[in-house]
Amino acid sequence: MANYRSLCVLYIATCGSLYASDLQPLIDSAIQSGRYFEAETLLRRQLDARLTHWDAHFRLAKVLSWQKKFAQAEFEYRALLAREPANADYLLGLAQVTLWRGDARTALPLIELCKSQAPGDPDIWRLHIQALAAINDAAFRQQALRVQQLAAERFPELEWAIVSRVNPEQPPVKPTSAPTIIDALDRK
Repeated sequence: MANYRSLCVLYIATCGSLYASDLQPLIDSAIQSGRYFEAETLLRRQLDARLTHWDAHFRLAKVLSWQKKFAQAEFEYRALLAREPANADYLLGLAQVTLWRGDARTALPLIELCKSQAPGDPDIWRLHIQALAAINDAAFRQQALRVQQLAAERFPELEWAIVSRVNPEQPPVKPTSAPTIIDALDRK
């Protein structure tokens, strides 16, 4: 009887794992074509089959944020960070969600922490500039211009015209959304 139970548990674990991996091409296709609700559904099914599939949690957090489901995305990112507090990708995701929901001041410390973990990631620099520029304050705008100049020096091959020097009365920069981080899917 004990052997039968062991075999059943092994069978269920194996089938769940196989099922979860079978969904991967469908998830990738849904994300690449912008069908985020479908990707969310598939990722949740993948997690039902294997709750400790951390990459699926990470991808789910991104998909939720792209759908502007910020509270759910934040929950996923915080759970991932509880497991790996120094993971720059998780910190970047949480900072993006925080900025996209309109809280640039709260996003700044997250971005600074993220930048200390991965100083060579231009997406983090871009988010830093966006967060500084989103705060309607001349001092933050000047800081955004300084960070933008440093980014242009550090990453000369990239475009850094996020904040304009010409018009200091320019309205705050709206943080960009999903398209700027789709490429990050392959990073993890």
